[in-house]
Amino acid sequence: MILRKTEVEDRDFLFIFQLDDEANYPAAFTPKDPADKVAYWAPPILTGKLHIKSLLLSNIKTD
Repeated sequence: MILRKTEVEDRDFLFIFQLDDEANYPAAFTPKDPADKVAYWAPPILTGKLHIKSLLLSNIKTD
């Protein structure tokens, strides 16, 4: 398990992840329209003012 700064390259994966209703349910703050990619990445996320971290896991079974 690795905790690291979220990188620009992570954005597409994170956007797809948040479209899943089950994954999105426990989130504290979500866009009004989860499918709106522009709203999802709108400032302050793009400004770098937020310190966003990603948790990387390996050897995870998905079934």
